[in-house]
Formats: sequence, structure tokens, C-alpha cells
Amino acid sequence: LLGRKLPVQFEIAGRLLDPSPLRNHLEEIRSRYSSGIDFHGPINHATVNNILKNTGCLVIPSRVDNYPNICLEAQARGCPVIASNDSSLDEMVTEGKNGFLFKNGSLGSLVKALRNFLDLSERALLRMSEAAQETDNHRRLEKPVSDLVSLYEEAIGHFGISPSSR
Repeated sequence: LLGRKLPVQFEIAGRLLDPSPLRNHLEEIRSRYSSGIDFHGPINHATVNNILKNTGCLVIPSRVDNYPNICLEAQARGCPVIASNDSSLDEMVTEGKNGFLFKNGSLGSLVKALRNFLDLSERALLRMSEAAQETDNHRRLEKPVSDLVSLYEEAIGHFGISPSSR
């Protein structure tokens, strides 16, 4: 298995301390493959499109993240996401369907999620990619927007705010 090539590009984004047990495990996984795994560290919006263009999976190792755009952008492109639970990312990722979740703060759980992704068959990977894109499509439906507008209108009415006082 050493030196085998991954069928997808595997991107790891986020701040990884060097040296750290997590970085050591990720380097060990990367050493098994001749290509297909890259570390980016923290990324800015300007580099997101370039990274996600040919990405097969996005790992978000954040312990806490408030509905991150990178997850939305990855799923819009049909990119499965590996993320920690109890970080708000578990509201966006469904275990085994559009990505994998790992126990927040658990290196062993993250390594298991990475291995689960790497062990996917091409067919399973395709289904996961389609599910990721469906997750994004669901967010784009008009109903959530109209529900939010209704909620704002209700709140404005509740507090007696008139259009002229805004």
C-alpha cells in the first residue's frame, strides 16, 4: 500500500501545531500515499476556490466553528467534509452520508474518520459527493429564506418597530 495513489485530492486545512500528535498522525497517513494529500494550514477566502477545485474531501479540524463558509463552499462543489462533532459542524455534516464526524478533541476519533474516508469505494465516494451537494442544495431552497423573513417580520412587529423608525 505504500506509495499508492489516491483517486481523489485530499486537502487538510486549518491550523495544525508543529510538532503535535495530530500532525504526526496526518504525516503518517500522507507517507502511505505518493500523492493526493496536501496540508494548507489556515486558508483565506482567496485560496478557497483553488483548493476546492479538485478536492475530494475537506477536513475541518476546528474544535469550535460557527457555521463556517468553507464547509458550505465544499458541499456546494460536492466535496465531502470530515469535521468534529459538538462544534456546530455536526449541523452540516451527517455521519457517513455527506462526510464523517469525529469526536471533538479526540485524535483517535479523527484518525478513524480519516481512515473511513480513505477506505471508501469509488461508488461510495460518488454517493457521498452527491449527498454533500444535495445538502447544499437543501440550504438554497426558498422556504428557509421565507421562514427567516417571516421570523424577522414577527420580531419587528413584536417590538413595535415601524418602517419609518428603522
